[in-house]
Amino acid sequence: MAAYEPEDPPFELVKRADWGAVVEYPHPPGSWNPKNGGIILHCLSQDRVSPESHSNCFARVRELQVAHMVAPGPEGVPAEPDIAHSYLVCQHGTVFEGRGVLRRPFANDTISGGNMRYYAVCALIGVQDTPSDGVLASLDALDQYLGDLAGNYAAGLEILPYDAESGSPGDGIRAALRSGGVGGRPRPTQPVPKPKPITVVSRAGWGAAEPRDPIGTVSTSSRTGFLVHYSAGSASQTPRQLQNGMMNRGLSDVGYNFLVDVEGVVYEGRGWHGLGAHASGFNTAYVGICVIGFNDDMNNGSGGLKRPIADALLSMYHKANDIMGKELTASYHGRVESTECPGAILRAWVNGGMPGTVREVADGFGGGHGSIGGGGGNGTYPNVIYRSVSSQQRAVNGLGYTPPLVVDGSFGPLTEAGVKWLQRLVGTDADGIWGPNTEAAYLAYVGGSSRGDTSIRSVAGQQRAVNGLGYTPKLDVDGVFGPLTEAGVKWLQRRVGTGDDGMWGPNTEAAYLAHIGQSNDVGAVRSVAGQQRAVNGLGYTPQLVVDGDFGSLTEAGVRWLQRLVGVADDGLWGPNTETAYLRHVGNSGSGGRGTTDVRPVSYQQRAVNTLGHRPPLDVDGEFGPLTDAGVRWLQRLVGVPDDGLWGPTTERAHQSYLDHGARLTVDGEFGPTTVRATQRAIGATPDGDWGTASKRALQRHLNDVDDAGLVVDGDFGQASVKALQTYLNRIVGAGLTVDGDWGGATTSALQRALNLAKF
Repeated sequence: MAAYEPEDPPFELVKRADWGAVVEYPHPPGSWNPKNGGIILHCLSQDRVSPESHSNCFARVRELQVAHMVAPGPEGVPAEPDIAHSYLVCQHGTVFEGRGVLRRPFANDTISGGNMRYYAVCALIGVQDTPSDGVLASLDALDQYLGDLAGNYAAGLEILPYDAESGSPGDGIRAALRSGGVGGRPRPTQPVPKPKPITVVSRAGWGAAEPRDPIGTVSTSSRTGFLVHYSAGSASQTPRQLQNGMMNRGLSDVGYNFLVDVEGVVYEGRGWHGLGAHASGFNTAYVGICVIGFNDDMNNGSGGLKRPIADALLSMYHKANDIMGKELTASYHGRVESTECPGAILRAWVNGGMPGTVREVADGFGGGHGSIGGGGGNGTYPNVIYRSVSSQQRAVNGLGYTPPLVVDGSFGPLTEAGVKWLQRLVGTDADGIWGPNTEAAYLAYVGGSSRGDTSIRSVAGQQRAVNGLGYTPKLDVDGVFGPLTEAGVKWLQRRVGTGDDGMWGPNTEAAYLAHIGQSNDVGAVRSVAGQQRAVNGLGYTPQLVVDGDFGSLTEAGVRWLQRLVGVADDGLWGPNTETAYLRHVGNSGSGGRGTTDVRPVSYQQRAVNTLGHRPPLDVDGEFGPLTDAGVRWLQRLVGVPDDGLWGPTTERAHQSYLDHGARLTVDGEFGPTTVRATQRAIGATPDGDWGTASKRALQRHLNDVDDAGLVVDGDFGQASVKALQTYLNRIVGAGLTVDGDWGGATTSALQRALNLAKF
């Protein structure tokens, strides 16, 4: 048995060959990480299925495979490459292998991310049938079996019914799920995840100005207390704005040792050993920490302190005790001076024993040796020891994340979202923390740590491209990525108008091709695998491995083909090479409209239909005007240029839409479904009620992701709507008039952004 399977399945398992499966067709690409999800249970679509002999169960599984695959069209490929489910269970309790462990299923397509994170297991009974004891026992055993697999193939902790609207998997299986008769493996035994470390931002990270005068230092022996404040200003104020205000009032610097925002992010002020200016007569003895905002900004909805603030303050208090080597007295400003500070909620929290969760705070943060801005470096300290924040941002961008992160070394919400996206892509836990597991998975995904070499363009290809744009002195085309090549790549990146990080990823490739007048979508001309097949088809020896990786061997093969068909042998398969190749093989290209190596025409038609195109396309493999219109409709839905060509860009956007998007109908109606999707995206309670709390959350979100500078007051007026429209124009190219009027066009743009998981 394969290494990813347990030795002895606890049920009767019929392998594909034993039930007579036909050979599957090539599967479209897609991420497959069931470890992050689990299992979704299905039944057949009929109301009832007649009892039958066990031999007929084999025939039923074969019929299902044929039905899912459909008849092949002229391309010789089906609409779906195989049976849609991972496993199937008949009424006699026998388990049939469908797509199995290694292939993501297709049956979970109505659930966002369903095919990426969940096995699809189908009971061969009708919606209204009562499941037999054999069915229930085998479903439960299959859950245990898949949960015991190794690595990312292990089914996660969730086991879910498929669809309430269709009734699948039937009331009997739903009842067994509720009672524990199915899905009874002990899920709480999984290790309890360690609380996420407190995010702490250094002075460099928030752009602190240098103190006007030197700041005195305080010894650990002199520290006796920990004093809580609030800023009594807008919660949307930045640390830099607070610093400017204090310095304008005559202080040398921001007065507090640390600040905390309402999301629980900590910002370094004068640090652990800096002499504060926050409470007259107590600046030496007390570490001063200030929550940015008014009393109401800290309300958790029940009159208590918001959990992120409580955790941050409590964690910083415990860190202070560690650094000072003693237990400090916890207090607040109003106890040592006559002032309302820090407001009723913070007073009650301190007096109530400071409830919360103690989370890790990074070492070296906060000027541990008496220096302002101690820790310097990359600006934040989310316990990252394997890759700097800037390097994480470059790595995320290098794998095609859109919109690209700003490489600024600051670990904020956008970077965290990008790291989680990368983690899901490379198949590790999406916790937003770049530790050893993420580093190992990332290096495995990109093929090791060879500096400069990417599947987009080999090092030699990069060197030729740099030289081709006139770089002097010319680089040696030796395939070695040293300092000279890195300098040349950065020069090219500046010239073509992209970030000069020295890494040739998708953004650099697109900008370079646009600069030289070629397509920025490789698949719109010919995918790498398509180039490899074309080279092999003309008799190149030794034959290229068709792996979609554009390395030095593929580049040599393309150059050989270019010489053969009579065009410049630059190794770039652009429109001229495509035209010459088609002429050489006797094909003008007009008959191949729509066919790509990424997804054949019948696959495209099935994908268009699955997303709800009306009327549905005929799945016949013919790329006519109706299919062209359908593909363009899908491209608009998933947020890419609607050119009708299904290349890698369309494929990536389509997979992201299925795996991560909200899958809303883009109708311009801000109804409960759209409201809940918006609330989930901005961290509000997804109750479908667009009230003041949700509006405040959206204002705060726009401040975080687009530096909108809004007052977080829950009054979503013209200024807030304009900020929303500006942000939507930037992230999805909505083309909205920024007029402060939230109409149907603004809602439609919001729905598109949520569908693309960009909001």
